[in-house]
Amino acid sequence: MECNEVEATDHSLEAENPDADFVGCTTAGSETCEEFDEADSEADNPDDDFLEYVRINSKIKLPHQTTTRLQAMLLILTFVVAASLNWTQVDSLLKLLNTLMGKQVFPPSKYGFRKLWDLQRSKTVEVHPYCSTCHFLTTSCGKNQRCDICGKTKTLAWLLKQGSFFLTMDVKHKLLCLLNRTKELVGKKLKELAASPWGGFYADVTDGLVYRKARTEQKMRWSDLTVTINSDGSPVFKSSKHSLWPIQVSLNELPPPHCWRNLIVGAIWFQKEHPPPHLFLKTFVDRFRKIGTLTWSFSEQTVRSAVNVVCCCVDSPARAALLNAKQYNGYYGCSWCYQQGKPVERTVKYIFEGDEMLERSHEMVVTAMKLAVQRGCFVDGVKGPSAIVGLPALDLVWGLPPDYLHCVLEGVVSQLMDLWLSLEELTNKNKRKVDEIDDRLVNIRPPIFFTRLPRSLSEKTFWKATEWKFWLLYYGMPCLEGILPSKYVEHFSLLSQSVFMLLKSKIEESEVFLAGEMLKKFVEGVPTLYNDAALTFNVHQLVHLAKSVRMTGPMWVTSTFPFEGGNGDLLKLVSAAKGVPQQIAERCVMRESLQSLKRLVPLSPFLRGRQRAIAGKKTGQEQSGVLGAPLPPFPLEDRVEQLITAVVGPVTAVCEFLRVRINGVVMHSAKYERPERTCSEYFESTDGKLCRVLGIFRVNGEVLLLCQELISERSFTPFIFQVEHPPRNVGLCVLLQENFLSPCVYIDVKSKAFLARIPNLYERD
Repeated sequence: MECNEVEATDHSLEAENPDADFVGCTTAGSETCEEFDEADSEADNPDDDFLEYVRINSKIKLPHQTTTRLQAMLLILTFVVAASLNWTQVDSLLKLLNTLMGKQVFPPSKYGFRKLWDLQRSKTVEVHPYCSTCHFLTTSCGKNQRCDICGKTKTLAWLLKQGSFFLTMDVKHKLLCLLNRTKELVGKKLKELAASPWGGFYADVTDGLVYRKARTEQKMRWSDLTVTINSDGSPVFKSSKHSLWPIQVSLNELPPPHCWRNLIVGAIWFQKEHPPPHLFLKTFVDRFRKIGTLTWSFSEQTVRSAVNVVCCCVDSPARAALLNAKQYNGYYGCSWCYQQGKPVERTVKYIFEGDEMLERSHEMVVTAMKLAVQRGCFVDGVKGPSAIVGLPALDLVWGLPPDYLHCVLEGVVSQLMDLWLSLEELTNKNKRKVDEIDDRLVNIRPPIFFTRLPRSLSEKTFWKATEWKFWLLYYGMPCLEGILPSKYVEHFSLLSQSVFMLLKSKIEESEVFLAGEMLKKFVEGVPTLYNDAALTFNVHQLVHLAKSVRMTGPMWVTSTFPFEGGNGDLLKLVSAAKGVPQQIAERCVMRESLQSLKRLVPLSPFLRGRQRAIAGKKTGQEQSGVLGAPLPPFPLEDRVEQLITAVVGPVTAVCEFLRVRINGVVMHSAKYERPERTCSEYFESTDGKLCRVLGIFRVNGEVLLLCQELISERSFTPFIFQVEHPPRNVGLCVLLQENFLSPCVYIDVKSKAFLARIPNLYERD
């Protein structure tokens, strides 16, 4: 995870009182702690002080304007959040605005500004001090905190100064805020799940057997909700070993991609060492189990919902830690089966056993935990009890599915690249071949929504998971053809095709079965093409991918991509070296206050547009329509006019454009000369045609695409085609926006051109 180093000399977040970092925050096991300046807002039921603040300031107008002070404060807060201003910058902004107004209209300093959320009564951030020696929570003993394990007593201020604490957030309150913003989407999804049985395909986590089984066994009502949790570490400073470990929560009944855009932070750990699950995770689980019932409204009816955790998406080291089990480099390190592993070159490897694999079950894992306690030793790789046992709806086997980001992309695909570059065919003696692969790769022009352009193999150490995905699904085989021996390319195509099928937006059971068989064939071929040392745990996980889709839905549903993005967003909230957890918690509270104000403060259409612009939100970003100014008018060619007339009737008014947005995807015509490194001219139509956009027209108010159908032939896999462009006036057709299915990736490798389908449009960079 990339982050910018924060200078340790920036103390802009320090309060006037040097010991006032925690004013107003609840401390576990004690009365209100007087060292954390934090408060949150109840989205559905704002407290009286907050409503009084809204009432008073909504009546005060700015000098010589119709805009109220409350509306102006909303715009200011929007800018502060969008620009991630630190408090010194907020101070300067307020002074500037008051100077321009000619008198004090807004709070004179950051302290007055922060009272906007200090007014809330509900304290949603809780501080948990712990003993740094024993790693157990301390208990309040007057003004001190005592460790019940070692008996040591420290003042709360000392523990906070040493960083021996972590934070938990009020997840119930945050879920209520989220439901208040998205109740129509969530309510509609719940109604659909209650009204129709499983359709026999996999398009979301709600289609997986784990979800359906949990709703049945836990006797959930139609209105009950489920969540997915994640925890992973991200370094904050380049000059420090401290890492941020948030626990993030995603609402499963909120359809993608909305669920990823509305992640909830449930807890924050910031230390040099990894968070001990018995301390950090168990505390979160205990708080989560106290959520009780959420009461919210949908379609003018009151809805009551319980909340359960049914899925936990983490990488392999975190999965083992959460389960209190051996890591993947130990015997019985797989959490889905009982394969022991064998030593190869002094490292545990997983030799392929075909269909003889004995799978684990939830009940078996629980039994192993009990036996491990009784015997005082490992049982089938299990060390002892796990903190997540306290989550009754979470299956301890398939509720923690493989993560394809770490397993496939940064794991197997990266490993294959290293193996190829070590082959005699591509070693230094044949460096010319590597240069040829590079030349093909860096000259590929991906669609404009691919935010990462292809990079040289010499930079593969720095490739992100997204770049490995592009290599696996689109670039790899065209770049390797004719350079790497065909047996390696054909073997690689098994992985590419199976992963593509398991990443589709809607996956049929037959596709899951086929992908599973291909993955087994791929794993079986690894020792033949390479050696037993290549049978790493990441390769072993491939045999479990197909079943994980049956259990928890498509791989993109349980990917850690969104959560890693969430980690990155949290890192952007840090603007000083001191009090990192507090900064993040307060910024989260500030964002929720912004959401409350947006719901409570009426804005004119002009101010609403300004507010969206300040927030960096482009109007109509998800809507379809032409973009930019029309081209100068010119007469249509007879052939083009005939095609258009056949679709919309007689032409009365026509304008041509260079770009169009369809279903959130920006496409451009072949006439658009601006992009040099990207190409968004190609797409697949709903009837399976592979087309190039030659022109974009608005005719009689209807958007039409003048296209040329390409000559195509399947190559490598069913989703990659070798294509040729017909002569200029051959294969022309005019399509409506409704005929657009998905953009395609155009790959031109000198004498050949390829077009690759995209498995889904949910995953964006």
